[in-house]
Amino acid sequence: VVSTAMLQLGELALGLALLQYTAKPDRQVGAFFAGKFSSRPRGWIKETVLWLGLLMSMVFLTSLIADRLIGPEDAYDPILKEILSNGGTSRLVCWFLYCVIAPLSEEIIYRGFLLTALSSSMKWRNAVVVSSVMFSVAHLSGESFFQLFVVGCITGLAYYRTGTLAASFTIHSLYNAAILFTTMMS
Repeated sequence: VVSTAMLQLGELALGLALLQYTAKPDRQVGAFFAGKFSSRPRGWIKETVLWLGLLMSMVFLTSLIADRLIGPEDAYDPILKEILSNGGTSRLVCWFLYCVIAPLSEEIIYRGFLLTALSSSMKWRNAVVVSSVMFSVAHLSGESFFQLFVVGCITGLAYYRTGTLAASFTIHSLYNAAILFTTMMS
């Protein structure tokens, strides 16, 4: 748990440094969370609820399709289940890492940096797809590739529509919480 925490915190620090380094001089890193990058700002809370609902529906549908095509498989990580069943501090640290640190660092890197950079040289839709593929590949999980791609697309579209990483972070965080809860209950 400690090594995972250190890796996640390192990834977060790297992501923040990357944003700070690449942000235009007149913009601060905090602006990525304030909705200042969208040409048409929208209410991010309403958008977040809508995109989260769509994400959960899409993940459910892709799970059904995968079960039909490939057959059912154990989707739960036994190591993660062991950490969650230990209770106490390890469970709390695990929830914090999966629901705060990991989504925050991944949204900074894949949406705040990569998606924003790609969208300067291609259409937003294409940038969302490319950044989502890279997000999926980075997770090194062949079984979950398509679901992670869907997560990347939904969080990318939420970021595009709201102009704030707060929306994509919230969706990602709640998705991870749902995965942890399901793993813990299995």
